[in-house]
Amino acid sequence: MHTIKVCRGDNCGFAHTLMLSEYINGCFDQYDFIYISDKYLDSVSKYLPVAEITFVKPFDFQPYYDSEDDEPLTDNSIVSIWYTEETRMNKVPEIGHVTIYENGKSKSLDYLQVSVRKQRMEKYDTKNK
Repeated sequence: MHTIKVCRGDNCGFAHTLMLSEYINGCFDQYDFIYISDKYLDSVSKYLPVAEITFVKPFDFQPYYDSEDDEPLTDNSIVSIWYTEETRMNKVPEIGHVTIYENGKSKSLDYLQVSVRKQRMEKYDTKNK
């Protein structure tokens, strides 16, 4: 729904914002979001490398709004997944941290980095048994 370029010094990537239709609070946990973001990474062919994927609740997004004014995005954010700079070009980049949003406030979580997709999916499959 929305993509912006983000840079730290000379290292740049793109932040992708994805709107979830019909989202109900608490219906996913961080592993569910990681699973969805992995599937999304498989489909990305433009705006690479992906530095971050943020999931937002449904809201009336105005595509012409000034991207410097990110308050509507922050207010509706659910979770952001940040990829490490060193692995952004990998097919399955490592996750540096996960940020959870509640009422527009953010809280970063440490994330056990698992760079191999098979290991990530094993974690996900184990959780759902």
